[in-house]
Amino acid sequence: MSIKIREAEINDLEAITKLLDELAVFEDKSPQDNGLTREKLLRHAFGSQPYISLLVAEEDNIVAGLAIYHFTYSVSAGAPALYLEDLFISENHRHHRMGTLLLSRLAQIALQKECCRMEWHTFSWNTQAISFYTSLNCTFRPDSIPVRMQGEALIELSNFEEGAIQRIK
Repeated sequence: MSIKIREAEINDLEAITKLLDELAVFEDKSPQDNGLTREKLLRHAFGSQPYISLLVAEEDNIVAGLAIYHFTYSVSAGAPALYLEDLFISENHRHHRMGTLLLSRLAQIALQKECCRMEWHTFSWNTQAISFYTSLNCTFRPDSIPVRMQGEALIELSNFEEGAIQRIK
């Protein structure tokens, strides 16, 4: 078994879409609910101003793993940080060190870009991922709460003017 980690290319779109569908099922969602469509992937990863970068893991020339990441900035450290949005390995290819190899390549990229850290979230129910990250000496921040604003709340806040917001949840 030969595993190769490389940057994703446009001709990987079909394999990436298949992995994203598998990820949706793994997260107990429907693949139809996946917001990262092929068209958005083309624009957001391979367009003129990409928002995300992708690494793929190939095993015997089959794309079986995926890491989606982007850069953010840490004011407290005064340095960029690499944010891992998603890491997913197809079920038939797990336990082949593919996840470790993808994270290792991300660590190399982070260091090349002078990042102060890599950061990501995992679901509390994903005990297998938590064990994996613990084995890599990752730290978990109990003092940090993920905050999200989306949908109607995002639209409402974008229209903020003194007294314009009807309700704040």
